[in-house]
Amino acid sequence: MDNKYIKIIKDTPLFQGMSDEEITQFLRPDGSGIKSFRKESYIFHAGDKSAYFGILLEGKALIERDELWGGRSIIAPLEAGQLFGEVYACTGEPLGVSVCAKEQCTVLFLSPESIIKESSTLTARLLKITAMKNLRLNEKIQVITPRTIRFPSCICRSAATAAWRSRRLPAKRRSASTRSIWRKMQES
Repeated sequence: MDNKYIKIIKDTPLFQGMSDEEITQFLRPDGSGIKSFRKESYIFHAGDKSAYFGILLEGKALIERDELWGGRSIIAPLEAGQLFGEVYACTGEPLGVSVCAKEQCTVLFLSPESIIKESSTLTARLLKITAMKNLRLNEKIQVITPRTIRFPSCICRSAATAAWRSRRLPAKRRSASTRSIWRKMQES
């Protein structure tokens, strides 16, 4: 295996901190797990099953989702050193996304089963990588799922209404903004 690939592999979160010898022992000695892809060719196709996940060693790629009407949405760009497809490889589920080479790419394919058998450290790291991606996905979901961007103002308005109706505050201590909100609500 080429030394420039060892350096890239060594910098990935999965193999970080491991020696060159440990990495070369883990990888196939004939380099058969490494494959090159031309620009605009598919590394993974949506709907296929894969027993392997990839580490992009050279080039750039895109994780894409095909839309119902034929368009494509870019889910994430990939650069050298990034992992992709690990969730699908671990679960055996059909791929929900495609991975397309944006330029000439070289990819190292690894089996999660071999990682689990060979090293508990790598297994824990793979689990952490997957968990971190899950957290980032949950953050994205929180951003895109509110019913309206006016949600915080609705909370303020309902809180002001509740305070006004409950008459907990003496009339002199009610703020001008609370009174104006109440008037607007009465008018609509």
